Amino acid sequence: DKTYFRKFKTKTRELAKWLGQAAQTPVGKSLTELDKTFCGDKPMNSCNRDDLLSKIAAWFGNEPSKETKFEKLKEKLQDFGGAAKTEKFKEDFKDWKKRLPYHSFIGKPKGWEADHKKSPSSAQRFVVCFGKRVASELHRRPNGQHILTDQNNIGCHGWWTAEEASKQIDRMVKLWAPPTCQLATMTYTMKKEIMAK
Repeated sequence: DKTYFRKFKTKTRELAKWLGQAAQTPVGKSLTELDKTFCGDKPMNSCNRDDLLSKIAAWFGNEPSKETKFEKLKEKLQDFGGAAKTEKFKEDFKDWKKRLPYHSFIGKPKGWEADHKKSPSSAQRFVVCFGKRVASELHRRPNGQHILTDQNNIGCHGWWTAEEASKQIDRMVKLWAPPTCQLATMTYTMKKEIMAK
């Protein structure tokens, strides 16, 4: 069909299949348990803020310096999986990194007081996007080790569980498949109008 769609379909269907089982992998279970640390299975914004701050304070100790906070936070993140770091966990972690290689941070303009009914639960950790994400020049902060960019959220929807995200990705493939693809329809309409003149 002289389009990129066949390759896109193969790669995306494979990702959807993997994602449908991802929540049951060692890393998937660990991520869910990590989120449960704060709010259990309830929406993230529904948990008691004072309780959350107490837990964070217990991690960092009494009034630590900014450097100490970041060092302890680094230790927590690097210890992801803890004692569960078996060979199976390590292989699974590599698989996650290979399939989901980039890190994103999503901010809430309304902050903590945003409607908790729309806030994700511990299992709802996926946002599905299509289209180009990069919305700024690639840049690096002074002395930084990472290249950063802003990303747009046009065409994004969520929050989904792994199984739901898998279905959404599969639906996206069907939506963009020729000849129902919006771009294909637009191209056909334009050619038709040009030929008619």
